[in-house]
Amino acid sequence: MRLKVKNMLDLDVLHGDGTTTPAKKGGDNIGYNGHKHFKGEKVIAITDRNGNVLSPYTTAAGNKNESPLFEPALKHLKKIINQIGASIIGSIMSLDGVYDSRKNRKLIFNAGMIPNIPENKRNRKKTKR
Repeated sequence: MRLKVKNMLDLDVLHGDGTTTPAKKGGDNIGYNGHKHFKGEKVIAITDRNGNVLSPYTTAAGNKNESPLFEPALKHLKKIINQIGASIIGSIMSLDGVYDSRKNRKLIFNAGMIPNIPENKRNRKKTKR
């Protein structure tokens, strides 16, 4: 709320990304990540152009894919945006190729935003129009 009052939010471009954090002493959502070779959890955050975290962290076990976590992260983002009285309609949502799916693109369009996701050729049966 303070960022909006001080005019420090730049909602023209939103960035979303996830990471896997190691859990050395246990935790709630622990899973073995075979790619990174440790137990931990996935975390997704959505930020504005200035790097301010807008949505609460969405977490899952470290062995889960990030793409399905985008839906709850977007729900959290919409809730926060409504609470502070701002608008994300017309904003550009910039994501990794991991999030390239029909469902995620539809979620972004339905929220009134423009998706900026590079094509992940492994997810497609046919080339994108």
